[in-house]
Amino acid sequence: MLGGHLFAMPRKPQTYNGDISKLPPALMHLRDEKVWLCWRWFWNGKKFTKPPYRADDPERHASTSDPTTWGSYEEAIAQVQGGKADGIGFALKGRNIGGIDLDHCRDPITGQIDPWANDYISRCTEAYVESTVSGKGLRILGTGELKNFAPKFKLDQENGRAVELFCNSNHYLTLSCNQIGRCMELPPIDDMMTTIAAELGSQPNFNFNAVPVSSSPPASSEEQPDKPKSSPWNYNEEAHLRAALAHIPTDEAALAEKFGHAHSIWVNIGRAIERLDWGERGFAIWRDWSAQNTEKFNEKGLRTQWNSFQRNRNARGRPTTIATVFRYAMKCGWSGDQPNQPDEQADTDDDLMTTEATSLKMCGVDWLWPGRFARGKFGLIAGMPDMGKGQIAAFLAAAVTAAVELPCSEGNTPQGNVIWFNAEDSAKDTVIPRLVAAGVDLKHIHFVNCARVDGENRTFNLVTDLRLLRKAIKRIGNVVLIIIDPVSAYLGVGKVDGRSATDVRSILTPLKDLAEEIHVAVIGIAHFNKKDDIKSALLRVSDSIAYVAAARHVYADIDDPEIKDAKLFVKAKNNLAHDTKALRYGFGGKPLGMTKSSAWISTHRISSGIRSTSRSRQMRRWRQLVVIPLSGRRESSCSNGWGLGR
Repeated sequence: MLGGHLFAMPRKPQTYNGDISKLPPALMHLRDEKVWLCWRWFWNGKKFTKPPYRADDPERHASTSDPTTWGSYEEAIAQVQGGKADGIGFALKGRNIGGIDLDHCRDPITGQIDPWANDYISRCTEAYVESTVSGKGLRILGTGELKNFAPKFKLDQENGRAVELFCNSNHYLTLSCNQIGRCMELPPIDDMMTTIAAELGSQPNFNFNAVPVSSSPPASSEEQPDKPKSSPWNYNEEAHLRAALAHIPTDEAALAEKFGHAHSIWVNIGRAIERLDWGERGFAIWRDWSAQNTEKFNEKGLRTQWNSFQRNRNARGRPTTIATVFRYAMKCGWSGDQPNQPDEQADTDDDLMTTEATSLKMCGVDWLWPGRFARGKFGLIAGMPDMGKGQIAAFLAAAVTAAVELPCSEGNTPQGNVIWFNAEDSAKDTVIPRLVAAGVDLKHIHFVNCARVDGENRTFNLVTDLRLLRKAIKRIGNVVLIIIDPVSAYLGVGKVDGRSATDVRSILTPLKDLAEEIHVAVIGIAHFNKKDDIKSALLRVSDSIAYVAAARHVYADIDDPEIKDAKLFVKAKNNLAHDTKALRYGFGGKPLGMTKSSAWISTHRISSGIRSTSRSRQMRRWRQLVVIPLSGRRESSCSNGWGLGR
């Protein structure tokens, strides 16, 4: 009783948590990061909120922008289990995770989802979806590269329906672990978020912060900019504009030298073209000009910037017109000449190329190694050092070039040539002896030394040199297999962030397309990352889940927990076959002869003669990696030194 009045706080809402002590697979990569918080319901006098508290001290508030106030997953779980918090969450800042919150769209009792929310879920088919801790909303999660992105849209004021988007912003996300559907890895969701933001952009609460609108000051309240003047499109006008742009360099150094700055010139050109109201034609003109800077070009970022031009036309007191572009071009030497009149058919060449399904002949998978690696696909062999990744690659090369039989009566590979990218081992004293020991026909092995571009030799780059690989494949002829050892060595120094799913996908997707086009099997070698306490092999391949997402087959080389000195070749992923058999193998010495300098050449190859031993404690951690039960395993004898685990 205070001042003679009794204030009764409403009952705390029910919390709909799943088993928060077991993270869903798609979020397992956050398990060991120090990004965790806890939360509890708090009545602010009007409604219940969920402020974040420190995982190490739930009596103190946490800051979503201060990493020193974040804690471990175990600490957050302990606070909930001890009754000091209602749930857990993680800080979003710097995580490259984005998502969509759908408010008041679900019945917490029946689980029924409103049709409008189901539409968003269907548009994000591969994303992680869970019901929120209130039970009344949904959260869709994926990866994202947008920065400080946090627009929110109210769809229905009366019923509280809303859509909130977020990516790398100063937010934290409560986590219920009540997963809907099945998601093993977070897919990129940037494009879908920006699309939804553009669709809902007319809503009054739109606050798009992903890309700065302009470095110029906003118009004052007294200034009322004129409405954008549209210019009817015609071929002559577009050709005139493209001719002008052809004289303006896209290289930042050249732009800075000519104008004293670069980024603002690029922005002004895009803003002026958008103001013509030519829609996608205008965007295509700006995109084609920007794409000449191959080192900096990013079409997704370009699209985001273009959308910001459309949203913020009236945010500037002085509009940027197309005359600005012509002025830039003249300063770069353009005379302003009008291009020649085109013929009548020039505009009809642009079209969307489609194929009727009935014209395509259905076919089965063309296997390189039946049930394990296919032609026309990208696959991975991953593991820690000294696990035999190179020996297995050599064995595959022997199977392709010299008809060496596949283990355990799994057949033979097609015969042909092998292109081998080797970035780590010496070809002369390591790789070639390994190939000879495996039985390879060396006449059919072609090592990639470098890429020769503009008369200079440099390291092959998957970002820029796929055209050279295509050329080499056609020159060599009958290429069946390409080995890239390791994939990470050919991403280009400083060009690509190997930890970024977006960057890695942008490299591997064209490589996958090339494999399908040429009908060649591409197998990359990848190292495990340092997170040795993670049980899933898929989360241990390199530094980005995009590697295993791009591959159709992923196999791991691991220690055999039952037999000392033995290894297991185990499926981590296979989209094209139901592979349930792991292969056991070991290494045996192979003397190859003596050189002229009386030095012996010897190496190792896959070998039999594996002796049994008890399972060690160290190897128990890999139990979940093996897709078949380890207990009660029976070893059957196979050719080539392989053993079959059943």
